[in-house]
Amino acid sequence: NSTDPEYSPLLWQFLKVSSPSYPTQPQDVHASSGDKTATVSCTSNDHGIPVDLAQLRAFWPCNNPTNVTLYNRAVAGQTSPYSFEISGLNNGRPYMFDIRIHNAAGWSEVSGMSNCVTPAYD
Repeated sequence: NSTDPEYSPLLWQFLKVSSPSYPTQPQDVHASSGDKTATVSCTSNDHGIPVDLAQLRAFWPCNNPTNVTLYNRAVAGQTSPYSFEISGLNNGRPYMFDIRIHNAAGWSEVSGMSNCVTPAYD
């Protein structure tokens, strides 16, 4: 019932915003590249609940990101700042990344975009 306060969208928004257990939106998102790889790093506050998963999206080309690939990464024992390697990228293709992280309470908001990097042979 939409008039029941339990189902109020404002109440749900308040509960999500005021909950201290969701990871905060990743900040300071930075990418660096290697041979067919990129390493994406970020900071986030997990509020004392360990992060267990990260989702990264690779966008290309940087000047008009019309293509995207999703990568899931398990997080084992990492604390902020986080760092994730993405392999199997195409050398010579410029990429940008965003990221969201997960703990037992749920998902963070999606970060802003990283800088643009172009994997290349070492």
